[in-house]
Amino acid sequence: MQAKIQVSIKILILIFAYLLKRRFQDFKALAQKRVHLSKIYNLDSNVLVRYSIFWLNLLKINSCFTRSLVIRDLLYLSNKKPYIEIGVSSENSKFQSHCWVRLGDFYTESPEIRKKFKIIETT
Repeated sequence: MQAKIQVSIKILILIFAYLLKRRFQDFKALAQKRVHLSKIYNLDSNVLVRYSIFWLNLLKINSCFTRSLVIRDLLYLSNKKPYIEIGVSSENSKFQSHCWVRLGDFYTESPEIRKKFKIIETT
């Protein structure tokens, strides 16, 4: 129970830190830097992603970039090596961008969504 509370607090710190930082830092700087908090041990990556998505949904954070930053950093704190993949699409002459987190063969976005975008950067 205590681990769930500690992880939830870290997630909330990450969410609010990135909501604030997005107002003052550019996209590239945010994608490159990670928030520094104490490490998280003994929790599965799937559990960490589920907790993150729970809090992001509860707070109605819909920005794929903010969501990816939070999830990437939480996984990083658990000694994983996640990456944010950024893709673009111009379906129907309308430019779109989207991003998600990749950790090995695990993605936070479905294959159907990912295949709509051409990856232009991995950070």
